[in-house]
Amino acid sequence: MVTFSQYIKNHRRTKQFRSSTPHFEGSPFKNATCLRVGTVKPKKPNSAQRKITKVCLTNGRNLIAYIPGMGHRLQKNNEVMVRGGRVPDLPGVRYHIMRFKKDFTTPENFERKKRRSKYGIKDLYRLRETLNRRQTNRTNRTIQHKAIKKIGKKKRKKLYIRLFENFLRLKSK
Repeated sequence: MVTFSQYIKNHRRTKQFRSSTPHFEGSPFKNATCLRVGTVKPKKPNSAQRKITKVCLTNGRNLIAYIPGMGHRLQKNNEVMVRGGRVPDLPGVRYHIMRFKKDFTTPENFERKKRRSKYGIKDLYRLRETLNRRQTNRTNRTIQHKAIKKIGKKKRKKLYIRLFENFLRLKSK
């Protein structure tokens, strides 16, 4: 509670906004160059080898960024794109590297089923379906073209005229 004298002096200050990604200077992502790639051990209750890299942003600032996912082939002088987002068990690591941007195009060494958008992975089931559909459409078209080519020129012309007349008849109804 503010005392009366403090109230008179008008010492109430609004809390200043503190950005969670101060090196970005307001932008959501920044391009960067890897300076060093390595591993770090996390804070106390956890135990692992977290992959990190020291990067130099395009604005000249250096920072440490986390390499998400399983498996990478990042090296010194690789171009990467960095986004905000801290790693809870690594102190001082406030940034993530984005997969499938710039030089960081290495796919993970397993098939990811959940949280695919975080790691830039397509839905393999849907992808397979669309590829199969395209393949069947392509084969159907080639069969139709071959069947039309077998017919003579005069018959083909009559067939197209009949199809066009049917189309006009359907359109007029």
